[in-house]
This record gives sequence, C-alpha cells and structure tokens, in this order.
Amino acid sequence: MPREFRFEMNDVVRLEFANASPKGIPYETGEFGNVVARTQYRDAENKYLVIYVTSDGRMVESWWRESALALEFRYQANRPPLDDQGEDGGNYPRAA
Repeated sequence: MPREFRFEMNDVVRLEFANASPKGIPYETGEFGNVVARTQYRDAENKYLVIYVTSDGRMVESWWRESALALEFRYQANRPPLDDQGEDGGNYPRAA
C-alpha cells in the first residue's frame, strides 16, 4: 500500500539530514525550498521535487526523500499576499 504524502504542493520545506550527524540528530542545512512535484512508491519512501537556493547562492531543483525534509510552513488559501518587502505581518507561522 502506498504511503500518504507528508507534504503538499507549494509547501515550504527545510532540508535536514538525520543520518549526517552522530546518533541520528537532524542536521539542518539552513536551506529552504518549495515542493513543486512529488512521487509516490508502493514499496519505498515518497520523494519530492524541491526548488531552493543553495548556501552558495545557486538555484537548484532536486528530488529529496521525505525523511530529509521538514515542514517550515504550509501556504493556505485566502491569506493576504506578501508585501513588496517580503513581510507577511505574521500570517505564515512556522509549522509545529
């Protein structure tokens, strides 16, 4: 049976790696991106195509395992758009 998707299209996700540090403590890269596609497998972990800017300033589009991502925030319809300085007035809280 395929696994349910943990992330929605357009979600902003944080890249992190649970296996990159001692004792499986998540290592955050400080990089964030938007989910633009996803794929579901019968016998494997779901994957997500994420567009993000790397720490050295390159824009990248790459597939990531579900376990390597954490939800930063989820876009919700009927929210006001960001103003021209990128401020949202607190309308997009971090995911719990």
